[in-house]
Amino acid sequence: HYLIAGDPSRALECYNRAIEIDSAVAGYYINRGNLLQSGGRPDLASEDYIAALRIDPEDPLIHFNLGNALRQMGYLEEASSEYRYALQLDSTMADGWLNLGSCQAQEGRYPEALHCLDRALQEDSTLETARNNRLRLIQEMGGSTLSNP
Repeated sequence: HYLIAGDPSRALECYNRAIEIDSAVAGYYINRGNLLQSGGRPDLASEDYIAALRIDPEDPLIHFNLGNALRQMGYLEEASSEYRYALQLDSTMADGWLNLGSCQAQEGRYPEALHCLDRALQEDSTLETARNNRLRLIQEMGGSTLSNP
């Protein structure tokens, strides 16, 4: 409720207290991690996501969130690895394909990036970010591709 009321510091206190009371609930770490990441602390957020993964290692959303934190810190290879693992667990995660494609594009791996963006659009044809990133990537690749979702 504090987060909704615009008081992230109070929300952080509540998550800290919840973790003190029961440190075996992955959701507490995930929520605190999301709060920290949105507050510009992906380093601390990644620690919470890792703690959540110790509790629930097969949750694709935790791997996705960890990938986001790593990407925000500039660790593209590690972020890509987390996105890949999330997608192994849930291959229908359109945002996972989108973010993996974005990482690969940043690394200059354009064909792989294009494949991921195509897959993101296959999973969710309304994902405008994937569509825009795909068009930008095609322009960077020289303007032509066989694939055209």
